[in-house]
Amino acid sequence: MTKHNRICSICLAAVVVFLLLASSCMCAFAAVPDFDRKCSITFTMAYDGNPISGGSLKMYRIAKWEPMDNSYGFEWVPELADAGLPLSQAGSEDFARRVFMLVESRSLPAVSKVVGKDGTATFSNLDSGLYVVYQTEPAAGYETINAFCVSLPMSMGDDFVYDVQASPKPRPSKPDPTSPTDPTSPTDPTSPTDPTSPTSPTSPTSPTSPTNPVPTTNPGTPPGTTRPGTPGTPETPTTPSHTTPPPSREPVTQPYTTSPHEPDAPPIISMEDKLPQTGQLWWPTWMLGAFGMMLLGLGIMIRFLMRQSAEESDI
Repeated sequence: MTKHNRICSICLAAVVVFLLLASSCMCAFAAVPDFDRKCSITFTMAYDGNPISGGSLKMYRIAKWEPMDNSYGFEWVPELADAGLPLSQAGSEDFARRVFMLVESRSLPAVSKVVGKDGTATFSNLDSGLYVVYQTEPAAGYETINAFCVSLPMSMGDDFVYDVQASPKPRPSKPDPTSPTDPTSPTDPTSPTDPTSPTSPTSPTSPTSPTNPVPTTNPGTPPGTTRPGTPGTPETPTTPSHTTPPPSREPVTQPYTTSPHEPDAPPIISMEDKLPQTGQLWWPTWMLGAFGMMLLGLGIMIRFLMRQSAEESDI
C-alpha cells in the first residue's frame, strides 16, 4: 500500500467517525421536556379589555407524559384508563367537553381556583401532563366558558414553557325573557240616570188686534230741487290681453339622512392549545449538507494525490 493510499484510508475513517458522532449529537441536542419539574398556569378572564372577577375555574390531570419510541407522548391516568377517547384529538372542543363530563360524573378531585378582582386565577405546583380546564360556576352576568385541554409544560417550537399564560373567552349571558303580567279586569260601567221629563210648554197668548194706522201722504219734491233722471247701464270691464302667471314654487324636499351603519361584533377567537411537536428537526439538514461538501472536497484532494502519485511512478 502506497503512502497516498494510507492517507486516503485514514481520511475516510475519520469522516465516518465524525458522521457517527454528529448523528449521536443530534439525538442528544433534541429538546426533551423535564417531566419532574413543577409547572404553573395563569388564566386571565376579560371581556372587551375589562377584567371579569368572580366565578371559579377547575383543572384535572387526565394524562401523563411517557417516553414512546425515542420520543414522548401522553398516557391516560388510571382513573380514566377506560375513557375510550383518542388522546390525539385532545385539541378539539368535543374531546374536552366529553372528558369534562366524565370527570364530573365520577366526582374526581379537580383543583379549583376563584377568579380574583383583577380577573386572574393562578394554578401553581402542578405536575407535568395533560389537563382539562372547565368552569362550573361562572361570573355574574357571564356564561360558563367552553372546556379545553392544555399540556404542561407547553411546547413552543424546540423549547418548552413551564409557566403558561392562558386567556379564555367568556361571553355575556343572555337575559331571561320576563313573563307578561295578566291584564287587569275592566270596571263595569255605571248605569246611566234616567232623563228628566221635559216640562210642557205654556200656550202662547193671542196677539191683540192692532189699531187702524193713519195713512201717510206723499211729501212731494221739495222746492228748489230737480228730480234726478233714470241712471244708464254701467260699462262692462274689459279683460287684460296679456297676463303673467305667478311664478311656480318648487316643493321643499326634506334632506335625506342615512342611518349610521352598525359595526359588526368582534369575532370570538377561541384558543386552541398547541400540543408538543414530535416531528423531525430541520437544523441537522444543514449540518449534513456541510458534511457532504467536506466529503466532496476530500474526494477531489484524494484524486489529485493519486494522480500525482501515478505521474511520479511513471517517471
